[in-house]
Amino acid sequence: MKFCIIFLALTSFNSFASTSTFECKFLSYNLELEAKGFDHIIHELKVNGNIVVTELLDGSWFIEEVNCKKSGFEIVASHAQYNDKTKKVFMLTYSDKQGYKIETGI
Repeated sequence: MKFCIIFLALTSFNSFASTSTFECKFLSYNLELEAKGFDHIIHELKVNGNIVVTELLDGSWFIEEVNCKKSGFEIVASHAQYNDKTKKVFMLTYSDKQGYKIETGI
C-alpha cells in the first residue's frame, strides 16, 4: 500500500495536463487542445475531443493560437519549445463524411 501511494505521488508530481476547448459560431465542430508534460510540453489537438490531428502531434508543433474563421480553424504553431520562434500557419477544416483536412501556406 505504501508503494502505491509513493508511486502515485511521484507520477502525478512529474506530469501536468491542461485542456482548452475552442468553438466557432461558423462551424459545426470544435477543437480541443491538451497540453501534456512538465519540462517539455506536448500539444495534442483533437477535433470534437476525439479525433487527434496527427500531423501537428507528429511534427511536435507548439500551438500558439487558434482562430475562428468562416472556412475553418486557423492554427498558428511554432517550435518555441526548441527555441525556434519561426511560426507556421495551418488551416484545419472538418466534415463528418471526409474527416479533417489540414493545409499550410494559407
